[in-house]
Amino acid sequence: MRLSPSLQREFDQFVLLSRDSVRSLLNAALLSRDSDPSQFALWSLVLIATPPAMYAFHQLIDYSARHFQKAAIIEHAIQVDRMFFLLYGMLVAALVAAATWEALLPDVADQEIVGSLPVRPRTLAASVAPVIVGTAVAESIGAFRPVAALLALFSSVFIQIGTNLANDYSDFKRGADAERVGPQRVTQSGLVQPAMVRRAAWIAFGIAMALGLALALIAGWPIVVIGVVSIAAGWLYTGGPWPLGYHGLGDLFVFLFFGLVATCGTVYAQALEVPPQAWASGAAMGALSTAILVVNNLRDRATDAKVGKNTLAVKMGARATRIEYVVLLTFAFGLAIALGGRPWPLLALLLAISPLRRVLRGEGAALNPALGETARLQLAFALLLAAELWR
Repeated sequence: MRLSPSLQREFDQFVLLSRDSVRSLLNAALLSRDSDPSQFALWSLVLIATPPAMYAFHQLIDYSARHFQKAAIIEHAIQVDRMFFLLYGMLVAALVAAATWEALLPDVADQEIVGSLPVRPRTLAASVAPVIVGTAVAESIGAFRPVAALLALFSSVFIQIGTNLANDYSDFKRGADAERVGPQRVTQSGLVQPAMVRRAAWIAFGIAMALGLALALIAGWPIVVIGVVSIAAGWLYTGGPWPLGYHGLGDLFVFLFFGLVATCGTVYAQALEVPPQAWASGAAMGALSTAILVVNNLRDRATDAKVGKNTLAVKMGARATRIEYVVLLTFAFGLAIALGGRPWPLLALLLAISPLRRVLRGEGAALNPALGETARLQLAFALLLAAELWR
């Protein structure tokens, strides 16, 4: 038994793409004047060493296939190989995003503050998790394509970064950040000029579009449509003449684009079809992504109401917003059970206890930790759901 030529070609493409991604990361990080040398060296070593190590592992699988004829063992090894690829892609995407932001703003005094606030790493799970789950769905129907999965991952991350930056800029222009309860915003605090934040948003969207065009060469024109609509919605979330987030439509926006669109789009990019389990998985991801937004809007409910930002939390009130959070979590875990198979996502319930307690009891700044906790819950849920779907 020998591995198929298509798998060999896909893995070779992955190694080349990983090498180019690592090179881009290093170039961007070198532009940052305040990088921690020891931390930078450690991550550089990990990123550079991983693709050759994976390639060596792949060659070991190939050797075993030709000499030992143990199909079951080989299949399990390939699954490990593919899951490791996904984790590596997540790491590269997160680090490239952080390094790119630092490279865009080399003149800001406090890089640590700026690098964390506008990119909002606590919420990046909302862009990574749907791609993980979508890739697992594609693999479950025998359509896993590593290069397409990696391009979808990077594109999704940069769309969210662009959306976060656009949100920072637009909220400042509308005066919505005058009385911040949450973490400091770089535009409102004066750390960065508004024009620079807007420029950074469009650069992030441009990178996402370039990645989407590369993905469209693999999966066709529907990917271009998904990308254009997603970027437009990202800007119009708090920008434009009728911002969605200011009219109570933010929750629907997040559910659609960081749930159904991101998950089903990832599946389509690899399988060129969207099976029923993709829609169910996408709805689960959308519910948890929306839960992150619900925490944010519940925290900012009082200050948003003062400036006319009529989020759903402002419209419904605190009690109904807390109920919404509980319903979203229940809906996500219910869908995981309905998908059948091994109910591994239920293990993530342990991570739901702390944010649920904070949301049900907390007000204002006391809800800040619940943002990161809900994001971690989503990421853990996505990894466990991917393990359930992986065949």
